[in-house]
Amino acid sequence: MKSILSKKLIFSLFVFLVFPFFVNAQSLELRSSPTYPEVGDSISATVSSFDIDVNKSEISWYKDGKFERKGVGMKNFSFAVGPTGNTIKVSVKTNSSTFEQSIKINPSSMDVLWEVVGGYEPPFYKGKVSPIKGSRIKVVAIPQIKNEKGLVPDASTFVYTWKKDGSNFTGQSGYGLNSFLYSPGILDKQNTIEVSASGTSRSLSKSINVTPSSSEIHFYEYSLTYGPLYNRAIKDSQVFSETKVNILAEPYFIFTKNINDPSLVSEWKINNSLVKPASPNLLLINAEKNVTKTDISFKTWHKTELLQDMSRRLRLNFSNNE
Repeated sequence: MKSILSKKLIFSLFVFLVFPFFVNAQSLELRSSPTYPEVGDSISATVSSFDIDVNKSEISWYKDGKFERKGVGMKNFSFAVGPTGNTIKVSVKTNSSTFEQSIKINPSSMDVLWEVVGGYEPPFYKGKVSPIKGSRIKVVAIPQIKNEKGLVPDASTFVYTWKKDGSNFTGQSGYGLNSFLYSPGILDKQNTIEVSASGTSRSLSKSINVTPSSSEIHFYEYSLTYGPLYNRAIKDSQVFSETKVNILAEPYFIFTKNINDPSLVSEWKINNSLVKPASPNLLLINAEKNVTKTDISFKTWHKTELLQDMSRRLRLNFSNNE
């Protein structure tokens, strides 16, 4: 009999000591919308309770430990989410007690980047390789969704759906397929690439526009002492004081990694006559006496890649050739 009474006494004491704290912990519910915002999005936080009349209670809001505002019945609080996220705390004060609750807001986003695969760029070129008609373009999606511990899940753990100009590409969509490869068509003025990434917590989507550029050929003087003078391109009708000039042609962004690729074919002309230089993209000009101007042209194309051909003409003037 004493054992039964002792157990009842212990249980009653447990309920008396623990249950109030359990009620306090569950008295407030703090929610934010959207649940997974991007950096800069407007967040709306709302507090509610089944046990407390929040409409008649004094409510104080804190962001990242700093007091923001307070007022009776102030159940809502809006703010813009920062780049590293924010911690929101709410305190609700009644006539007899104060209750607190807090949540961590973790921003999410998705970076979508593109690059030209196999496009040629001259040495020391610091810019990004531009896409031209027929280029191969790789688009990569990188989701940035932080979990409760601030960790970003690996990009390979998402399911991706890719679209180009509104058309689904199921062959390049699926689990872990966060990259997409395509080539601009001959009539394409712009390509819109859309991607959605679905994970265990939410889905993200984003689109980018990629505009193909025109092919470019630039001519540079080749110095036997210093090599290519990439600091200044030769302009049309440029005047030279010397009658012997080495002209280097650089076909920017053509589909190759090596200008001496055997798949590339080059053609030089001087005054509309074909010439065979010693190097595919290097031509020696040796103006004859009394010749004050010379027209040259350079053309190059890829044997197997469609739309990969370029050409340009250039006039050279010689001032001291009499």
